[in-house]
Amino acid sequence: MSQIYKFFNSSTIDKRTYQASDFADYFSSVLSTGLLHTDNVPTLAASVVSGTMNTIVSVGKAIMKGHLYENTTPLTLSHSIPEPTLDRIDRVVLRLDLRNAERNILLHVKEGISATYPVAPDLQRDNFVYEISLAQIRVRKNTTQLLQSDLVDERLKQDLCGLVSSLISIPTSQFQAQWDLFFSNKSGEISTVAADYMQTLHDDLIRFKADWDAWFNRQQTDGFIMQTEKGKPNGVLQLDDKGKAPLDQLPDMDYVRLSEKGRPNGIPILDEEGLLVNNLNYRIFTSNGTFIVPKGVTKLVVTGIAAGENGYDVPSGNSSGGSGGRGGEYIENYTITVTAGQSIPVTVGSGNTVFGSYITLVKGGGYYGGSGGGYSSDSYAGYGPGGAGFGGPRGGAYASGGGGGAGLGKMYSGGKGGDGRGNTGSSKNGGMGTVPGAGGGGAGGGDMPFGSPGSGANGILIVGW
Repeated sequence: MSQIYKFFNSSTIDKRTYQASDFADYFSSVLSTGLLHTDNVPTLAASVVSGTMNTIVSVGKAIMKGHLYENTTPLTLSHSIPEPTLDRIDRVVLRLDLRNAERNILLHVKEGISATYPVAPDLQRDNFVYEISLAQIRVRKNTTQLLQSDLVDERLKQDLCGLVSSLISIPTSQFQAQWDLFFSNKSGEISTVAADYMQTLHDDLIRFKADWDAWFNRQQTDGFIMQTEKGKPNGVLQLDDKGKAPLDQLPDMDYVRLSEKGRPNGIPILDEEGLLVNNLNYRIFTSNGTFIVPKGVTKLVVTGIAAGENGYDVPSGNSSGGSGGRGGEYIENYTITVTAGQSIPVTVGSGNTVFGSYITLVKGGGYYGGSGGGYSSDSYAGYGPGGAGFGGPRGGAYASGGGGGAGLGKMYSGGKGGDGRGNTGSSKNGGMGTVPGAGGGGAGGGDMPFGSPGSGANGILIVGW
């Protein structure tokens, strides 16, 4: 028969019968022998059953020369005990057997030959039997169990097993020719479009440059600062290489040089909060108030004095001058520990000077005033210790008042004593304390009317940080 055709139904007068080999021949012409798979991941994987001489093959399908094989349940295969002194290599194979007595596809253990250097047994592939190898495993001498590490997966080796693939060829040369023609045509179109685009871009850039040059040239005399205007009258400053204005470009005025800031006879330097820096920060209280400790401050240095005492009247029963009043109690550069944000009440005035719970300075608790001058004798002016106020001059044989106690500690004099009555005129009043904490001068004595004593000065408190 020169022409073969398959498969058709039979009729009553034309019986069509087919052999299994006919179907196998059909499928083998379009599908290769191997394992069926999903995304190149094969089935029928062999593995060792731990602690035994068995291997187990997972479920899966295969095509064997056009015949279908399927394993629906994991299948266990047994390997024989090895020799005491020699290893061997077995194979787990899938065997197609076309002999009339068999006509099947089954999994088998194909046992190798024991040897000093064993090799895997060859696969049988002839007109009746065709084998593919799923795995080989080394069976080590004198053992009763197989090791997973001795098993080698051979399913993806195309010459031993492989995956099912289509045997239908694709006319790639024809496809390639069509693609080359398409690409050539499109390349020409793209080249033409690209050339047009590049020309348009070139023209746009030329126009843009012309517009820019025209605009820039206009700005040189309208809105821009010319180089010739820098450092000139009615122009702008031309800064030096440090970004500072040279003195010869500044107008005539009194400048403060940096070297004068924070120096004696100079000016203070303020921080970003407007407070003095370089330990020059301070606040002066001459009346009651509240001091809030600045941010970041933990120490304060306090100087202060209480109010000075008033001067004294002429003593009762005689005409000698009155004594000067005592200066206020004084403290200088006293350091206290505080907390930032702390609120401290301050009392300052004609009485005691108080700084919270830290300091209390007593009115009249400082240096004594001078004694008044004597009566009907060579009187002398009274003096307060430490440079206190001078007594007033006596008037002839009449007494003068004593000087007031020192103000601000020893630094300043108290009030001057009142003059004694002279041969003419009347006694004078004692002078008032003129600096914080100074005592008042004593009343001038002599004949009546006597002078009046002077008033002590109010206190002061200076807080530094």
